[in-house]
Amino acid sequence: LSLSLSLSHTHTHSGGEDCCARLWSLQTHTQLVSYRGHDHPIWRCAWSPLGHYFASGGIDQTVLVWSTQQISPIRVLCGHFGDITSLVFHPNGEGEKEIERHRERERERERERE
Repeated sequence: LSLSLSLSHTHTHSGGEDCCARLWSLQTHTQLVSYRGHDHPIWRCAWSPLGHYFASGGIDQTVLVWSTQQISPIRVLCGHFGDITSLVFHPNGEGEKEIERHRERERERERERE
């Protein structure tokens, strides 16, 4: 149902009726990873400007933010009152930088607990 091309034109991210987001290599023409987390079909996918993250959203009224470095979503954005029919990162990359800052704070908290 949805396809999003990375800015580097080396990967694409897709989502569909099987509720899975998939990362594909355009160099080898193969699926690299299947990401699970949605309860209903995915309508939209989007890459972050710097290409480290992508997001998916759909009928379950939830946006999941994924990292290319791990298989589980790094953010779950819920509370929407309808299907996710449009999805985009801000082009200046600030959202991506904020995700990185937040992830670093989480890692620091985990180290403090150890």
